[in-house]
Amino acid sequence: MWKGREATDPEGYRCRIGALWSRLFLRRGWAMVAFGTVWFRDEKTFANYLRDDFWRAHEHHHVWQEKHRFRNSLTYLLAFVWQYVRYRSHDAAPLEMEADEAARHALASKEAQ
Repeated sequence: MWKGREATDPEGYRCRIGALWSRLFLRRGWAMVAFGTVWFRDEKTFANYLRDDFWRAHEHHHVWQEKHRFRNSLTYLLAFVWQYVRYRSHDAAPLEMEADEAARHALASKEAQ
């Protein structure tokens, strides 16, 4: 109950559904990457994520960002908070825009195969 249910997505990325903190702080329909894991508030959101190739590719890029561009998970999360405040939106934050572009590229590469 406290930690939620552990799962993996079709590409093998770690996911956790329904942890207490995610039920308290994440909105339905949202995901968040932290500590190399994609976190979800509830099973319905996770089921939607499993059906959405673009969303999965977007979150996978966030996992890459956290691992390769930041010293640790805390600096990664603080960068998001700072960008959301500075750019006054989720969609205008550079890390989000980069993840969208990476997802488009990943899906285009997949279709070309």
